[in-house]
Amino acid sequence: MDYNAIPKQMREARRWLVWGRKKARGTQSVKSPYYVSGKARGLGGQLDAPDDLMQLATFEQAIEVDGYSGIGFALGPDGYGGVWQGIDLDGVPAAGLHDVALVLPGYVERSPSGHGLHAIGYGESFKNLGANGSGVEAYCGKRYFTVTGDFLWGDICCLADFTQQVLLPRHTSALHRDVEPQRRSDSDTQNLSNSGNPDRHEMGGWRFQTTVIRPQPG
Repeated sequence: MDYNAIPKQMREARRWLVWGRKKARGTQSVKSPYYVSGKARGLGGQLDAPDDLMQLATFEQAIEVDGYSGIGFALGPDGYGGVWQGIDLDGVPAAGLHDVALVLPGYVERSPSGHGLHAIGYGESFKNLGANGSGVEAYCGKRYFTVTGDFLWGDICCLADFTQQVLLPRHTSALHRDVEPQRRSDSDTQNLSNSGNPDRHEMGGWRFQTTVIRPQPG
């Protein structure tokens, strides 16, 4: 895989691990995180606690580990007053999230499935938005994101305003939605990287800050 587009701030942060697919219920599988030692992340401990953070690896260590599906990046507080953040748009065409995807800030890449997007940023804390059927999730702790290096656009910036002003209403509305979202073709996801100006800071009347807050070297 080509990881050259991963921002320097991420590559220099000691927040890396690896992941592998683990069978869950039925034919489904989950992407389980592991420390580079081979130990399952969080087993017998608490995520984002000092013991957990001490077991996270450097980027160079993670990419040298064999036998796993890929590398991952741990979200959460970095100990310098900021937090690593992540936005997950799952199944963009099927969930009707094309409009949100086009203005997604941060470092944006395709997810392992090729049908979703991950954005990673750094800045202020916000309330996590968990999976609820909307296709929209956002986290700033107790999670990790797979990293594919399948770069689309952007760079590290704070995702807090975008999460609160754009994603939260969309996430909340899913709890009261009685109709299925508009279906779109899979080609929509493939065309996202060529859709307009990468400085995507407006949507539906909202104006939001994508302030660049540089993480401190760790």
